Amino acid sequence: MKRTIVGNGPVCDGQTLCIDTGALLIENGRIAAVGTVAEVRDIARKQPGPPPDFLDAGGRLILPGFLNPHHHLYSTLAVGLTPRGGSADFTEILSNLWWPLDAALGKESVYLSALLGLIEISRAAGNTGEYNQYVETAYKQNPRISAIREMYLQILEKQKRIDPEKLIKIREGILKDDPTNRLNLVQLSRLYELDEQVARAEAVHRGLAARADATHTDFRRLVMFLRRTDRDQEARSILAKYVAGAEDKVGAYLLWGDYLEAVDELAQAEAAGLKAVETDPKSQRACLSMAMFYSRRGNWAKAAQFQEHYLAAAGAAAPPRAEPTLIRYMLEAGKTAESADRIDKALASNPKNAHMLALKGRMMFLQNKYDEAETLFAEALGIDAKNIQALLYRVDMH
Repeated sequence: MKRTIVGNGPVCDGQTLCIDTGALLIENGRIAAVGTVAEVRDIARKQPGPPPDFLDAGGRLILPGFLNPHHHLYSTLAVGLTPRGGSADFTEILSNLWWPLDAALGKESVYLSALLGLIEISRAAGNTGEYNQYVETAYKQNPRISAIREMYLQILEKQKRIDPEKLIKIREGILKDDPTNRLNLVQLSRLYELDEQVARAEAVHRGLAARADATHTDFRRLVMFLRRTDRDQEARSILAKYVAGAEDKVGAYLLWGDYLEAVDELAQAEAAGLKAVETDPKSQRACLSMAMFYSRRGNWAKAAQFQEHYLAAAGAAAPPRAEPTLIRYMLEAGKTAESADRIDKALASNPKNAHMLALKGRMMFLQNKYDEAETLFAEALGIDAKNIQALLYRVDMH
């Protein structure tokens, strides 16, 4: 196990944590503890593992990765472009990418680039009003850009500002001009089905599943459509052939299990999911899928078991919510001592972790310690007022 302490500099998380002369303990690429240099050294000494290396920050800031608010909106269209030829330094990057791009941009392209940037910013911020405004402005500027057109059509439909028949006609026109546009085909099949044009919806679904680049999702849409139209046996036949011929066996078994769960054949769904895990025991999606399956069934011990397998398979790539999810499953399974150890370890490294405070509150609630639970829920919501887990746990308690 690789262990490193990065210390001797101000540690800040950009929100509430700020330690003047702090340090981080990093184990296998993940932050294991945060505190003063002395506190982190003490934690590292008490925990099992080799002595950590020490990286001296020399008084420089120790910060997490963060979004850079400095944005060149005019260059949004440059996303994905690479400099021409080798670029050894920034001057060559300017010569091989940015200066030629600047020279090529005209008034309309700069305007559209800025609008696309604003669309992404407003969507990320959850500002629906601004997002709709920027999308409509971009569409009026250039309705030929497929991504903008798609966003605009979805806004019109969501706000019920267009007749369904007219929307179908528009999407049929797009199909004529761009027959391989998968997103348009998916939306068109949905509209056909809503309009009770079953044969046309089926033709689109079958066409997507027959493509050389067909995905698991394309097959899922087809078999679920067949189920909705009372053709369960045909759906099963397609799935059986798909599983037999699929190169990605894990994905195929998960798709089969997904269908079986939808038709409420839970024992068979479980068996299909376990077959996916057996095919590749280190498959992150298989382990995660089974953890979620068991959580939906209320089998918390099994959910915890597979969530733990998922965390082990994902390693440093596991998302931040994976560990709190595991603890939640453990708590519901009655594994109080193990849950408490994980919560305490997380809070030792970051006392302001709202997710962990909410989980500790849940643990207190399950032990009938209602005053302690209320205090912890309030503390979690004081740090993050939108923490859904803390809100749900608090509501459940009251």
